Amino acid sequence: LFVPAGMRESATMAQEDRLADMARGYVYAQGRAAASKPIAESWASSAGGIVSTADDLRLWGEALSSGRIISASDYELLTSPTKLADGSTTAYGFGVKVDRFGGQPRIWHDGNTNGFDGSDQFFPSQGVRIIVLTNTLAAGSDAIVEHVYNDLFPAIASAAVRAAESPPALRPAR
Repeated sequence: LFVPAGMRESATMAQEDRLADMARGYVYAQGRAAASKPIAESWASSAGGIVSTADDLRLWGEALSSGRIISASDYELLTSPTKLADGSTTAYGFGVKVDRFGGQPRIWHDGNTNGFDGSDQFFPSQGVRIIVLTNTLAAGSDAIVEHVYNDLFPAIASAAVRAAESPPALRPAR
């Protein structure tokens, strides 16, 4: 999967020791930072056990959406809300979260493990992908992405705030 995506700075957790510039994860206890304990690769399970960089995650997103990893029809399934057996819809597609932020469509995923937190969010209407990777679980990568998005698109952020503050009867239908 790394090769067709052009990812040269990604590896499995089992290969971490060969990465010269692998970040160290930290946890906070009693107001002090301490190195996080490593986890066994088997613990990662379906989370993938992959270590990567922001640029390689960008390349992954481009490869995934361009047909180099999966077909266009499979990408459509991946990025569409899923209908559950009871008929309700969930905001999780077949592998990514699909929702709205500030009234705008958003396709994304986040994750964390001991000492690390990351979020990769794509806003298709703006053609913008914001990736935040941190080396502490307490950093709040999702909130950082949302702050960056609001800074990049202040008019959208202002409109979302106005819509949220308006009386329910005056809110536009979704």
